[in-house]
Amino acid sequence: MRDRLDETLVLSVWGAQGPTIVHVEESSQPIIMTMRIGAVLPILATATGLAFASFLPRHFAEPFIRAELNAERGLNLFARDLAAIDRLIKRVREQGYAYNEGHLMPGVSAVAFPLLDRTATLVAVLAVMGPQERVNPRNGAEMIACLKK
Repeated sequence: MRDRLDETLVLSVWGAQGPTIVHVEESSQPIIMTMRIGAVLPILATATGLAFASFLPRHFAEPFIRAELNAERGLNLFARDLAAIDRLIKRVREQGYAYNEGHLMPGVSAVAFPLLDRTATLVAVLAVMGPQERVNPRNGAEMIACLKK
């Protein structure tokens, strides 16, 4: 898949501290961003985190969401109140993926897709990361349609 898209792919699972990176496949056009195995991603500042919040049962993500809302970590959050977060989660569920643009690194965006088992239980999230001009719902519509299958 990485070779076909030529974008960086990041696979994450839900760990004790939240979304945890378990595998990275870098593109031939590396983006300047440190994504390493074992890193824990924020819920409210990454497409991966938002995908987990949207497709996991709420009680798993809720404590992490509240902690991020209460923390002053300098993160560029998608939303800063629970009502706005609920609207985001609803939208992500409806469209089948989460998207962010420049939240962790200016100029870098990500599209994150839930990987569900045969019982529709979330097992992991696959994120495609790259330059905003290539990885976005407008210019990357074909890629997004392919990955949603």
